[in-house]
Amino acid sequence: MAELHREILQWGERRHLTDPWLLDVALLYLRLRHRGHPWDAEDPFVKGRFPDPRFVDTDEEAEFVHPGWHPMWEPWSTYEKKVRRALAQYRSKREAWAKSQGMKPGVKKRGVDVGKHFKWLARYQIGEKSYETMAKDLDVHPTTVAVAIRKTAELIGLTLRDVSRGGRKPTVPK
Repeated sequence: MAELHREILQWGERRHLTDPWLLDVALLYLRLRHRGHPWDAEDPFVKGRFPDPRFVDTDEEAEFVHPGWHPMWEPWSTYEKKVRRALAQYRSKREAWAKSQGMKPGVKKRGVDVGKHFKWLARYQIGEKSYETMAKDLDVHPTTVAVAIRKTAELIGLTLRDVSRGGRKPTVPK
């Protein structure tokens, strides 16, 4: 286990990804993959925001399940009221559970193409590009890129790499 821990730390250092929560996410992915969780485009962790790294849902009531509607059993309005009430109860229980686990509500950027800023952050953080180079490639002002990257990193709690040290750290041979 110590070897795995060291390897993950070295991986994170080479890519300027040393925040503890990111290393926790890396371990979470490894655990999920080891348990047979699919690693593809349908993976909810890949498609959406990162969840809290502690969020490996073991709660029995993780899914909202409600019987379907059949027109012969009840009118739609009655069924809809039941579903809305059950959904509200489910939401309350799940929010209480998440709060008990120390989770905080998700945040998101408003009024921008969010994916664009996350891509800029990734390109910057792994050392592929500088603010100036990216701005030139994107035909925007360097300040626009810098501010977007800083705000996006702050939003997810990512420590930005040292500006004075460009590029990815070389892999240290064993």
